[in-house]
Amino acid sequence: MLMMAAVAAMAVVAAVAHVAVMNCRAATAADLAALSAADAARGLTTGDPCDIATRVARGNGAQLVSCTEVPGLAGAIDVDVEVDLNHWVTVLGPARGMARAGPPAEEVSDPP
Repeated sequence: MLMMAAVAAMAVVAAVAHVAVMNCRAATAADLAALSAADAARGLTTGDPCDIATRVARGNGAQLVSCTEVPGLAGAIDVDVEVDLNHWVTVLGPARGMARAGPPAEEVSDPP
C-alpha cells in the first residue's frame, strides 16, 4: 500500500513538472514569435509578420493560435501560442503563451 502511494505521488510530481516545462516552452515560443513578427511589422526584416510568427512558433514546438497588430501601437504585435501536453495530462488542455512586442519606447533625455 505504501509503495502504491509513493508511485502515485511520483506520477503527480512528474505531471506537474511536465506542465511547468511546457508552460515555459509556450512562453518562450510566444516571446520569440512576437519579437520576430514585430521586427517584420516595423520593416526590419522582410515578410508578413504573422507568417514569420507562425514559423518561429512552430520552430519552438508551438502552434500559433492568433497574431494581431495592436491598434494604436504602430509596429506592435500580439501573439498567442499553444503547446500540446503529453497524452497522460491532456485533460489539463494545452499550455498557452501570450506575448506582445513592438518598437522600443522613445528615449527620454534627462533635463540639464
